[in-house]
Amino acid sequence: GIAVTLVLLVLGPLRTFAIPPKVNALSQIIDSVPAPTTPLNGSATQEQVIGLMLHSHTTWQTLQGEATISWFNSSTGDFVSTSQTIELQQFGKVRVENRPADGAPGSLWVSDGVNIWSVDYATDTTGWRQFPAEARSLQTYGPPAIPTEQEPVVIFHPVASQMPTMLADYVYPLGFAQGWHQQTFTIVGVEPIAGRQAVKVQFAGGGILAAKKFYWVDAITVVVLNGQEYAVGQGGIKPLMTEVSFNTITYDVPVPADRVADPDK
Repeated sequence: GIAVTLVLLVLGPLRTFAIPPKVNALSQIIDSVPAPTTPLNGSATQEQVIGLMLHSHTTWQTLQGEATISWFNSSTGDFVSTSQTIELQQFGKVRVENRPADGAPGSLWVSDGVNIWSVDYATDTTGWRQFPAEARSLQTYGPPAIPTEQEPVVIFHPVASQMPTMLADYVYPLGFAQGWHQQTFTIVGVEPIAGRQAVKVQFAGGGILAAKKFYWVDAITVVVLNGQEYAVGQGGIKPLMTEVSFNTITYDVPVPADRVADPDK
């Protein structure tokens, strides 16, 4: 079946500038908001950021990058990190390599758009499955059940829904666009990230577990280049809990065919 993650959005009513609450296919959400003119700048509006996010996948044909994913381990009190490289070619050709910072064995995940191969170096095991036929097109891809106004959902990009990495939603920010549509954020400014100009977005957050979030989105492609989430600690301290940060990223540089093919060949 379709590997779609459904996320209940309980952060408030839909904003009026477009995204429909009921959809049969992801393409309906994308087509509901025209793509604004790029690039973004420090004066960008929330509607412009979200509109461009919905069309981000149309701004590039290939993407290659290296990123660091870090998170706070509450059991040990340590910050843990892993390095990941990602190579993408539209549509559905992907290579993701994971290398833990502590030197532990990593993993490999490869898709040629039809087949998916995985390698776990820690257990020396491999896997194979077909790329779901339903997830090979944006035009027909949608939720397994039609959402209601009481239970709207986020429908992630079909390729992102298959990828076993947090980077999936950063390079295909359709999920972010739908989630951010339910919230209010502030454009803080423009900063360089991974050699790209990026618009910095801040969510004030609230409650105990999500005090504040920052994201940096590529001013041209609107790929999310960096994300930081803070929590409320003792004495009002707001420690960093998770961070996803691209260190390098390039677009539209050819991906060698053997990088997105059976890794055993």
